[in-house]
Amino acid sequence: MNYKLLSSSLSIVLAIFLIGHNSLSFNPIRFHCPNYILNSYLYLFLSIAILASSILSIESQDVNINKLFAGNSKYLLLILSLMIIFGLVSMSPKYFLTKHILWIMFIILLGVFLYPIYKEKRSIFYQAGLTTIAIITALSFLAFMKPDLIKDSWFMPLFIGLIALIVSQISERLLANWGIIHATKYNKLFSYIAIGLFSLWTLFDTKQIIKNAENCVNPDYINQSLDVLLDSLNIFTGIVNISE
Repeated sequence: MNYKLLSSSLSIVLAIFLIGHNSLSFNPIRFHCPNYILNSYLYLFLSIAILASSILSIESQDVNINKLFAGNSKYLLLILSLMIIFGLVSMSPKYFLTKHILWIMFIILLGVFLYPIYKEKRSIFYQAGLTTIAIITALSFLAFMKPDLIKDSWFMPLFIGLIALIVSQISERLLANWGIIHATKYNKLFSYIAIGLFSLWTLFDTKQIIKNAENCVNPDYINQSLDVLLDSLNIFTGIVNISE
């Protein structure tokens, strides 16, 4: 019996039970405002449980990662994931079932992208995971204890920093492919920058959870939890890169 997969599956069941009890109103089914902060983190917990189950399910099927990312497959998966996340962000929470289906598809795709790290660098995967949990916990604690330190004016500098980082990484890949620079020359530098940048994004996104809890009108726990999840995954991949 695969006890890891069983544990992650039970975590999904537990999270769904708690979400159904705390996050939803029925007739019609929709999110409600009470317990906003708890509900946001329940969805984050459920995301992680689905992500873990996806990775462990791929492992149990002994999927060949070379075939998984062979040829144009990885680009198609990337384009599909970008389309799904755009749909998620732009879709109203009133489309409850459709939004959840897209969300689950996106989490499973994230598991597909993370599986090669799990398969080939398992010890680093677990170490980076624990380190990421520690960082996110500390940053979240800081945001809840000192929310006044985090300003809404952070958004534009953080957004510009994100665009600059993406453009820089794409440029590095292209220059490396053309043989102009060594493939890994700036990789660790970008990883340190990513960890710092997404740590600030974690503070900002946690502050948004606090603000939205105080001014809740039309909650969307999927989008709210997705922000913190993506911050966490970017910190995680940065730690993996500097640990190699």
